[in-house]
Amino acid sequence: EKYVELVENFLEETGIPDLGSHEFSYLATHTTYGDRYAINWDDVTEILPQRYYDNKEVGTSTSIMIPLYGGVPVEVGPRARLSKFMGFKVKGNALEITIARAQENLGAVYRAFDILDELNIHGKTRADYEYKEGVGIGVHEAPRESLVRPPAGRPYGRAPNALDA
Repeated sequence: EKYVELVENFLEETGIPDLGSHEFSYLATHTTYGDRYAINWDDVTEILPQRYYDNKEVGTSTSIMIPLYGGVPVEVGPRARLSKFMGFKVKGNALEITIARAQENLGAVYRAFDILDELNIHGKTRADYEYKEGVGIGVHEAPRESLVRPPAGRPYGRAPNALDA
C-alpha cells in the first residue's frame, strides 16, 4: 500500500501529468481472466507496425503486431481493467499503469489471505476414491502450459505409461 502511495505522490510531483497519455479507449472483459463471450471477435484485428506508423522506420524497429478493436487501437491491461470494473480514475499518465498494476497485486494478495483464512487445515486432505481399470485422461496445469496424457488405468490405479516422459 505504501508503494502505491509512493508512486501516486511521485506522479503528482513530476509535473508531467500527460506522459504517455492517449485518446484511445480501454478494453477489459473481466477483472482477472477475461471473458471470451464479452468481446466481438470480428472486431479484433492485428496489423504490422509498418502499416500503423506514419514513420516507416519506426515500424521496422519492432516485431510486435498492433492489435486493433473496431479498427482502432485500445488499451488493455491493469489500467483498463481497473477503470472499467473498479472505478479507477484515469488521468492519462503512463505511471497510472504501474499504480493500477500495484493495486491489482494488492487485491490478489488480500484475496489470497481470504482464501488462506477459509482453509481448514484440520479437515480431510485426501479424497476417497476407488481404483478401477479403464481408460481416461490426466491433465496437470502448470504456469505457461498444461500437460495432457492419455493413460490406460489398471487395477490399483497404476497407469502403465505413467512414467513415460
